[in-house]
Amino acid sequence: MADGEGEGTGDGEFFTSVQLEKMTKADSKEDLRKSREIQRSKSSLRKAEMEKNNKKGSMEMVALQKEAKADKKEAAKRMRETLVGKSLGVFEVDDPFRRKCMWVARHPKFEAFILASIIISSIMLAAQGPTADKKLPFWVGMAYVDFLFIVIFAVECALKIVVQGFLFCPDAYLKDPWNVLDFVVVLVGWIAADYPFFTSAGSGSGNAARGERAVRVAPVFINICFVVLFFFTVFAIIGVQFFAGKFWSCNDGGVGVVDECWGCFEDADFTNPNAKCPVGFSQREWRNQKMNFDNVANALLSLYEVAGLEMWLDVMYAAMDTIPDFSRHAHGEAEFPFGAQPKQEANWPAAFFFIVFILIGVFIVLNLFVGAVVDKFNELKSQGGGNLLQTEEQAQYSESMALMARMRPFQVPLPPKKPRKKKGEENFGYTLKWYEARMKAYNVVMWDTSGKNMGTTFDMCVSGLVMINIVVMGMYYWRRLPDGDLYDPTGQPMQDYQGTPYYQGLEFVNTIFTFLFLVEMLLKITAWGFKQYIRDMWNQLDFFLVVSSVLGFIVDIVLTSGSIPLNPAVFRIVRVARLT
Repeated sequence: MADGEGEGTGDGEFFTSVQLEKMTKADSKEDLRKSREIQRSKSSLRKAEMEKNNKKGSMEMVALQKEAKADKKEAAKRMRETLVGKSLGVFEVDDPFRRKCMWVARHPKFEAFILASIIISSIMLAAQGPTADKKLPFWVGMAYVDFLFIVIFAVECALKIVVQGFLFCPDAYLKDPWNVLDFVVVLVGWIAADYPFFTSAGSGSGNAARGERAVRVAPVFINICFVVLFFFTVFAIIGVQFFAGKFWSCNDGGVGVVDECWGCFEDADFTNPNAKCPVGFSQREWRNQKMNFDNVANALLSLYEVAGLEMWLDVMYAAMDTIPDFSRHAHGEAEFPFGAQPKQEANWPAAFFFIVFILIGVFIVLNLFVGAVVDKFNELKSQGGGNLLQTEEQAQYSESMALMARMRPFQVPLPPKKPRKKKGEENFGYTLKWYEARMKAYNVVMWDTSGKNMGTTFDMCVSGLVMINIVVMGMYYWRRLPDGDLYDPTGQPMQDYQGTPYYQGLEFVNTIFTFLFLVEMLLKITAWGFKQYIRDMWNQLDFFLVVSSVLGFIVDIVLTSGSIPLNPAVFRIVRVARLT
């Protein structure tokens, strides 16, 4: 059969070879479409199965956690219902009266009621004062309420003694130090209370004793107070060794030593007027700073002010102005080891003492109180069987969402697509070389020593460069001007005085870091493409920071001509955000 002639189908129909070829292509496209539909269907089924398994797994985890909490709650309930020994030699373990007392004394609502009574009693005790008129109706009513609290605490004490035994039972009442405190407080309260039924007033020591019951509210905080006191005492002892007696100074700045601080001096402000001095003159006086380190007690008070971060710089500056080593003989016999007038920044390393104290004694030690609050909240949360602010269904939903968020897949940037040569394309060699360059850039930015090809190692190296750059930016300092010299802050002499080789070296190092971060951004854009790079939120932040750094470099160049009064460090400092 010649080319182009038709072929029979057996039913009297004939098709040319071109028609057969088109039909074959159509069948192939139809098969491809069906294959894709099958793949999409399988993908949807797999996705639904994964979601089902994920939901099932999260529900199982929530159920296990719920079961563990229920077991813990049941164990605590069994502990509350356990009785041992023979209480007071009378009440056996199965005694009905003892078990009734146990049900009341160990009930959570009764414990909450006692805690509320302690808080209210403490507030009432704090409201009392020496000027309060006890005959007024308000304070008479307060006396009755106060006596009511004494009765409540006595009933609590009696119930616990009946339940636990007084002294000889295995779980006796007085074997717990907190119960001993309660017993003493209640006993003193009954002996020395101000009974409202009698006209004579008590000694008031019962109020002081009842105030100690507030200590039971937060035993954890007491331990933290001892830790804080320990750290403060250590720094106080060190401060006494460094600065004892060195905070003294003369009100006349022209005096150099203590034995010159006498007589009158010309003083327009009259800092220390005296009848022996003429008008316009003041009496010289050798005086001490209010906050000093002459002994441990004063040192603790000074450190307390420093810990409050209010006016602490005054204490630090006073320490920086002390004379570190001064010893001389005066008047022929007496020795004055600390008799020198302070000089500005004569002992500047003293600032490190206060910086270390703030870092350790304030930012770390004092924040233990916050940790104690969080631990107490978690304890109450576990006792309550879950989150105190959520229902059981809300907690279950939160657990499921948190689990799904933790199992969320991590998106890895896709490598560049390998180009295919098109018919008549003349510049395919350049396209192939560009692809090879992009692949090299991709391998660099996705460098990972663990072999996962996630780019973790490369990102860690960049983070290290950022940290080093921040350290370099923190090494700038302003040179102290010589005494008596005057400079125009915006003039060239001031810039020449501050522009030391050290400063120029830091500027050069900052320029190198700017170039390195620019290369990092260009490598990522080359490897991933701009659309894929800018799609990630962190890359958007990096792009903004690098552009800001380059803008700062350009502004720095423009500043050499004095065109605009702007410090380029404003643009560099944004690099700190990359550490996030």
